[in-house]
Parts: sequence; C-alpha cells; structure tokens
Amino acid sequence: MYKIGEFSRLCSVPVKTLRFYDNEGLLKPDYIDPFTGYRYYAPAKLSDINRIIAMKDMGFSLEEIKDTSKDNLSILNTKELSLNKELSEIKEKLKKLRSVREVILKESGEMLHVMINRVEPIRTISVRKLFSNQSAIKEELQHMKQLLLEYNIAFGEMTIGINYDITYDENNLDYEVCIQTIGTIPNDFPYIIKTIKISDETASVVCKQENLNSAYTDLQYYLANNNYQVIGAFYEFYHTDGTIELKVPVCKLSERFTEPKNDNLNVPFVNDEAVIGKWRVIDILPSVDCFHPDKLKNVDNVMFQEIFFLPNGEDYWCFGWTKGYLKVCMEYPKTYGLNPYEIHKLNGKTYMLVHFKTKAYFYNNAKPEIFVLEQVDNLFYTKADTKLTDNTDYPFETDETVLGTWDVCDYAHSIQDFNPDQTNPYFPKDSLFFRNISFYSVGKCNLTYADGKSYSDPFFTWTKGMVLAHYDKVSEHYEIKRIKGCDYLFVEWKSGDYTYGRRSPSLYVFKRNV
Repeated sequence: MYKIGEFSRLCSVPVKTLRFYDNEGLLKPDYIDPFTGYRYYAPAKLSDINRIIAMKDMGFSLEEIKDTSKDNLSILNTKELSLNKELSEIKEKLKKLRSVREVILKESGEMLHVMINRVEPIRTISVRKLFSNQSAIKEELQHMKQLLLEYNIAFGEMTIGINYDITYDENNLDYEVCIQTIGTIPNDFPYIIKTIKISDETASVVCKQENLNSAYTDLQYYLANNNYQVIGAFYEFYHTDGTIELKVPVCKLSERFTEPKNDNLNVPFVNDEAVIGKWRVIDILPSVDCFHPDKLKNVDNVMFQEIFFLPNGEDYWCFGWTKGYLKVCMEYPKTYGLNPYEIHKLNGKTYMLVHFKTKAYFYNNAKPEIFVLEQVDNLFYTKADTKLTDNTDYPFETDETVLGTWDVCDYAHSIQDFNPDQTNPYFPKDSLFFRNISFYSVGKCNLTYADGKSYSDPFFTWTKGMVLAHYDKVSEHYEIKRIKGCDYLFVEWKSGDYTYGRRSPSLYVFKRNV
C-alpha cells in the first residue's frame, strides 16, 4: 500500500484534496496506522480516484459522486456501471499501450532498469536555493560555469542537481546545483565547496531529460512495491550524452520482526533549558538535509500536532525526555524509542529535528524519519496543561433507541469505513479494549473492558447523543445506524491520540445484544 504522499504522486491529486475526499467520505484510505497516523491506500484505489476525477470532469457535483456509495440511493448506479465499464476498457487499453511502449524501449535500448548501487564521493562547487522554476536553475548553472572560467578553475563535464523536494516539480523548487570541479578553488570564490558523498545504497535509473518526470514516478513506484524506504534527497546526474542518472539513497526493509528492537528508556535525566516548553510539529522528512525552514514538504502527514517538554523531564502520555533525546513509548503493540534530537536556530526561530523511530523502525529495520518541530514558547507547563478536555457537565436527556446492552464488534475510522461482512484485519476483535456497553435509564451507563473489568457512574454516564467519560473529561458522541437489518452503535473513542495528540477520534462499533 502507498502512503498518502506516494499515492498523491501516482494519481496526480494533491494531498490536501485526498484528505478532503477522506473527510467527505468520497475516498477513504484502506488503513490508517494507529502508531503514526499515516494514511495508506491500496493500488486498487487508483481506479476509485480515477472514477472520481472522471465524474468531476463530466460535471457531477461532489454530493452526486458521494451518493453513488450509499446503499439507499441508486439514482447514479446506471451511470456508475457505465463509467466502470469505460474505466475497465481504458485500463485494458493502457495495459496494451504499456506493452507496446516496453517493446519500443527495448528495441531502442531505453528500457528503464532500476539498479541498487553505491556512489563514489564527488568534489563539487554548489549552491542551494529556493528556485522559482526550472529556467532559474539553468540560469544559475550557466552563471556558475562562467565564474569557473573567469577564475580559471578546471571543472568536469558532469553537473549534478540535488532535489530536496523528493518529487519532480516545475516550480518553487528546493534544489542544489552542483558542478564537478578538478582544480584548486581560491578562498574568494563565491560558491561553496561540497563533496557529494552518499554512504547508503542508492536506487538509480537512467533516462533522457524529457523523461525525467516519469522517471521519478517509475522509480518511486518500484521502491514502494519492492519494500524500499527512501531515506534522502534525489540526485540528478547530468551527462554530456543527454542522459540523466536519477539516484536516491534507500534502505531495504526486512520482513516483520516478531519482537520489536526496543530501546532502554531508563537513562539518567540531564537538564536542557533550551527545550522546555511547547513545540509544534511542522514537517516529516526522510533525512535532515531535506529540511528547509522556508519550505515545508509534508505537513499533512503529522501524527500529532504538538509535543510538550515538561520541566525535569516529566513524562506525559507517551513522551518524556532527557538532554539530547525524546523518549517515546507507543502502544499497539508497545514500543520504546530513544529518539535523538538536535536544535537549529534559523531566521529568528528555533527548530528541533528529531530522529523519530517509527513502527517500521522497530519491526522492519527502517531508518528513523526526521520530525521537524518549531518552538512555540518556553513556558513551564504541567502534565495537566498538556491534556485536551471536553465539557462533560450536560443535563440528562433520554434516548429510548440506545437503551440496552451492545456488544463490541469492530473498530473503524469512520462510519463509511465499517463493513458488517468484513472485520477490520488491523483491529481483530480480540485486540479491542471493550467487550460491551450498557445504557440504562436516567443516564446510568456501564462499560466492560476486554479484561472483564467494568466501570459505571462516576466514571461513565450518558445523555442523548453522548457517552460522558468523567474520569478523562471527554464527551464521546454516539450514533445508531441500521445496516442490513441490524442496529449498530458507533461511539467515538477519544484516547490519548485525541486528548494529547489532538487527532480526530476513531469509532468503536457495537451491535445490539438481542
């Protein structure tokens, strides 16, 4: 499956649009990782997004497109069948087209082959900027070559571009222009000297310049389908014969470990006054060198919105710290990570780059991802300050439809995700927290957990439309839906992901006990 950013590149639909479609119930991800919050899409979703785009192009409103997925509405079924038929025909034509294309490429010697290799160090002069467009990059390159001639510095024929945006773009580029140099560089030369050295293995393809865009897409597609992690920027090696070697550092992921390689969090506390306070998560990157304070690349994928560094390294939720490390203890299943951090002060702002050990690090031998945090303030917060709470002081209002006992049957990210004929494979029933929930008259409520323990007033009460969790001070909305002749109760689950991570709550699904 593809992360939302990868899926966005493959279908050429912006990440924000995909998130909007998710919120509107038009295109739901196949899986949302409870550990990282990442949205994942199966390859089959490419057909769904193509259908949505096609219907939009044909003049259908989003509401009309949305109606096609509702069981009680069939006004657009005929049109949907027609479109699916057309889509199948188009896909078949595309399949044939790709076969013809491969034959032509093989005959011309231009077949795209992905190679895994290493790169020898290359000495260059370079400049990194936010370029407005590709033409600005070419102008910079010509200016650099002119200066090399004026300074009588010998340089090679090969030029190298480092794309820190990770994707191919025509405009607003975070890009570094490099020229291989041979001679001595004087101290007053206006460009920096940089040795390009990639210590990890790289995945690379060779293409012509006019095919560079598709080379990015093809290479990323190959890596996603062959269990590789991208761990750095993309390198474009331009040769005199008009070909380009596109390279990116990668890490081969292993099969899932049965036990995570946990860190020992019992390290002595060492104070660091510089980190105390609130920090906002603003970016997630494959490597430190991809960070640029004036261009955020991945703000839609943050797994939590903010982190508090409490005085004396005090723990809250899943976080703690000591100088140089963010300590993280995550559930489902439990993992312990000691995540190194570094502080950067740029343009009057303070940033923290955390080498964050995700679920893939613990189970698939992945490299840490770089979480970029911006300091909001340096106040001395308490553990109570970190928690988001709701109003739970509501008067009781009856709801006859909810009375009785409901047994847990599933866990879903939205009502639209729930399918009574298919259990969520990522949340098997025996892994769910709850066993059942009972609603009695005058607001009495009882929840039984999987371990057999039961809790009622004063821990839980209810009023029409809400379960009131007084111990955690959250109000969890409920809704009853009749699906295929059965009543199902959907109750918000406001765990620490909501109270501390500020993420939208998921839903526990219960079936009426009859």
